[in-house]
Amino acid sequence: MHATKNAPNVRTWVRSSTPARVDEILTKARDVLVRDGYADFNLRKVAAEVGVRLATIQHHFATREALLTATITKAMYGWGQRFQEIAARSMRNPERRLRELQQQNFAFLDDPETAPLIVECFALAQHDASVRDVVQAQYFGYRRLFADVLGEMRPDLSNDTLMAFATVLTAQIEGLTLMLRHDDPHRPHRAALERALKTQFDAFVASFRAYRPGSARGSADSVARKPAHRRAAPTAARRGHSR
Repeated sequence: MHATKNAPNVRTWVRSSTPARVDEILTKARDVLVRDGYADFNLRKVAAEVGVRLATIQHHFATREALLTATITKAMYGWGQRFQEIAARSMRNPERRLRELQQQNFAFLDDPETAPLIVECFALAQHDASVRDVVQAQYFGYRRLFADVLGEMRPDLSNDTLMAFATVLTAQIEGLTLMLRHDDPHRPHRAALERALKTQFDAFVASFRAYRPGSARGSADSVARKPAHRRAAPTAARRGHSR
């Protein structure tokens, strides 16, 4: 999912500076969003969940959109903190941390309290610019963590290539978001899913370690490593031929 090093600016959407009450509202708002979805999310339901009057919610959050954005920001930051903790375990080798990041990702996607909110976040990002900004920023930080760990395994690769591999790796498991519903009668057993994911991860790591920039035509790494005179040679040859 999502990770940034700085705390989210939840206060951007808050009109009051009462941290305890704001945190309580955001926690209950998350519950409502997970339970009822975006279409049925409103301030009145959140007020009922918190046990306060509607005016109390409006005192802290002027609009439904403000509360939604703050709720998603707080949730995504919480997920990101967990990923950061794993990535920061420098006493462990990078492959082990990468595997743990992937396992944490699966745990979030398989959690009935988390998975529906992930779906709502991406659905909302398609229609709400403020939510889209939050999701894009958090998701970039999340992929950056994976890319940094991959970079420890292959420091010879460019940032662009590392981000490409990080994007592919995270996308492989996040594609399960809609496939892991616990009420799906065709869902494989968790143990079978974990074995399949381990096999997939092992294959990814083997391919990543074996990857050679020169094997990918026009890759940023291969171009960056060619001497200038060698890169210019084909052009010179073509000019000579045209004469």
